[in-house]
Parts: sequence; structure tokens; C-alpha cells
Amino acid sequence: MMMSNLMNELSASSLPALSAFPGLRGSTTLLSRFAASACVASRARPVSQGKPSTPSQPSAALPAPQGRWEQALMLSGLTRLGRLGQSCQAARPGAGGSPSPFHLLVPSDTAFESLLRDWQLSWVDLCADLPRLRHLLLGHVVMDAQDTPILAGSSEARLLRCANGSVLKLQAGGIVCDAQDGQARLRQPFPARFGVLPQAMSIDRVLRPAEQGLMELLASKPELSHFHVALQTSGLSHWLQGSGPFTLLAPSNSAWAQLAQQLDLSSTSLLAQPPSLLQNIVGRYVFAGRWMSDELPWGHGLVASNGERLPLSALGLIGQGPDAQALASGSDQQARNGVLHRLDQPLLLSAR
Repeated sequence: MMMSNLMNELSASSLPALSAFPGLRGSTTLLSRFAASACVASRARPVSQGKPSTPSQPSAALPAPQGRWEQALMLSGLTRLGRLGQSCQAARPGAGGSPSPFHLLVPSDTAFESLLRDWQLSWVDLCADLPRLRHLLLGHVVMDAQDTPILAGSSEARLLRCANGSVLKLQAGGIVCDAQDGQARLRQPFPARFGVLPQAMSIDRVLRPAEQGLMELLASKPELSHFHVALQTSGLSHWLQGSGPFTLLAPSNSAWAQLAQQLDLSSTSLLAQPPSLLQNIVGRYVFAGRWMSDELPWGHGLVASNGERLPLSALGLIGQGPDAQALASGSDQQARNGVLHRLDQPLLLSAR
């Protein structure tokens, strides 16, 4: 019943299905308390016309610099999560002290003001676009952080899944990179009254979802320009402009030159080949589904769009034998309709 109510609340907004995140089952106190504070704050402080909020006194639940977050949470309708948390707690006495199945990364008011300037929007305009606002807020709900807490001083690097489908990159030194490679720094955790720490941490930048499609993303990468042209010439670019999702293992220009050499061609002459030939060649680098690096079926394989099977070593290598390779630096680039990885060497034409 709890999950049914939640999906009814969010489905009308065309948001990604949250049923894919098991951690939402049994959620308890955290969003309940944030939602309650949002309601209190909304009565005491009206929504401004694109100007920073200046509450007369700090919120009882959140530090004053998070006033925008409080308002957005209330206006977006996500307070239903709080009621679900309360019902769950009532059903399981003592659950209020258990760890939350998700973490929140809460932007400061200054971070929201920077976002509004970049997007050339007023606060009222952003709040009026409810689907966009909800999608943005859910990008700050980390669904897989319970077993390994998010710590500002952690030296670990890993990927974090969010409730809107975005993936964050947690880097050493408390840096979080969003889908557009924007960097936010983890600040102090919120007080213990929000539950077992760390459940919520302040950040100095609003985390942004991917806005470019895969072809737009490729066009912005000069080091992948040959692969971009090959996709356009082959006709596969029209397919990749769809909703997807797709995964690209994009060879660098250097890798493309090596591929051309295998065929006794130059890089430019390979690009001038008939579309049917290019479609078969570049189709070996295009896969259905959104496969982040830690989700690839290592030890098994993937079937490319041209029908060939690409083996994936259990050791985290692409291909097999002495020519197997790791994903190159700059992989896990997110697009609106998929993910882009980089290869520094071509895939062998004989690979099956």
C-alpha cells in the first residue's frame, strides 16, 4: 500500500519509476522530518519572485541557508514521502532509530541562486515547472548509500544512483560530480535529530541531470570526432537520437586511426566508405541499454547493434586475449538517452 500511494503521487509527473529502487521500501524518518519542516517554513515564508529567501528566523528543522530546499520540497508535492515514512514507523515500533535507506544531498540557498542565474529563471518560474522541479530534487536522493555511507573526507571513489535515474560520481576529498560533470563539495552533515548519520549532507552546488542527447554529447568531444562523423555517415545517428537508452563504447580518434590501419585505410578514407560498411563497423560499438561501468555484465558479454557479441572479462576488461582493454579515462559520461564510454584502442574485427 505504501509503494502504491507513492507511485500514484509521482506517476502524474512523468518521473522515472521509483519501483526500480528497492531502498524506497520501508523508508522511515528522514524525508518525513524534511517534509514537516517544509510545511512549517512555507507558512512563515512566502515564495519570492526570483530573490533570495530572507527568513526572519532559522527553520526549526533545517539551517537557514537551506530555505530554498524546504520551499521546493513542499511545492513539488514530495511531502507525501514524509507521510509514508510516518505510517511505516507506526507499523514498526522503534523504526525511527534505524538507518534510512537513502541519503539526501541538500543544496544551499546560494547554490540554488547560482542555478537560477545559469538557467536564466526566476525562483517562481522554476517552482511553476513541477515535473522539472521534482526531477531536479530527486536527483539529490541517493538510493544506494546505506551500506557505505557518504562521508565528506572519504578517499573512496564510486558511483551513486539517484531517485531520478541519474548517477553521481563520488570522488576523493568529498567531491560529487553530477551528470554534466559539475562538481559539488560535501559540507557538514545535518544534526543527529534527522536520524542516524550520515543521512543528509549539505552541498554547495545544485546537482544537474543530463540535458544533452548522445549525439550532442559526442559532438562536444573533439577527441571523438571521427566516431561522431562515422555514426552520422552510417545513418545510426538517427537511431541514437531516440529515447533509448543506449550505451556507446566510443573509440578515440587515435583508436579510429588504428582501426583504419587494420583495413589498410587512412582515418579519413575510412570515413568515406559506403554507409552500409560503416554501419557494420560502428555498430560494433553501440549497445542497447544504459550500462554504467559498474553495471556492465563483467564475466559475460553484450550483443552489439550489428549482432556481434562483445566479451567482457571478469577482471573488468573489454574484449578478450592480449588485446583486451580497460575503459579509458572519461568514461561514464551521461546523456539524456544513455551513457558514453571511451576506448583508447579499437575492438578487434574478429571479436565474437
